Amino acid sequence: MQVSLRARDVLQEVAQASGSSRQAVVAQAVEQYRRQQLLEATNAAEATRRASSDAVAQLEQVRLAWDQTRADAVEEPSMPRRLRRGEIWLADLRPTRGYAPAAAGPVVIISTNTFNHGLADLVFVLPVIRTERRMPMHVRIDPPKERSRPGAILSARRCAP
Repeated sequence: MQVSLRARDVLQEVAQASGSSRQAVVAQAVEQYRRQQLLEATNAAEATRRASSDAVAQLEQVRLAWDQTRADAVEEPSMPRRLRRGEIWLADLRPTRGYAPAAAGPVVIISTNTFNHGLADLVFVLPVIRTERRMPMHVRIDPPKERSRPGAILSARRCAP
């Protein structure tokens, strides 16, 4: 192994001061460097673990908040009817863009009841279309007895940018 003259002189000084051979000083320095690298890798892994623990703790706080929302969503007889997952409602989807279906029409509610009854007062819906195209992203629905034609839930939309 070749080293610079400065490194050789420092190595000689350290070896003389410690009473060890140059080979022993080099071996000890390499071992100390290996331990330092291991410690840095361990610290990085611990920081990642703590960050994920923090994320787990935050997720638990969100779950507790949802549980509280669920408890707050208990309906009283005097309250108006609330939107429920799986129900079909008429909705005005304006403004529409691109290949979106008509502005007003039936939609199926896909968000959970807990979300529907939350403080945001929002629901996620998908439009119900009359044209069944047998596409993978169209979910066929059979009509109730009073309707004669099946429809489909449009689970994918292409919109203009």
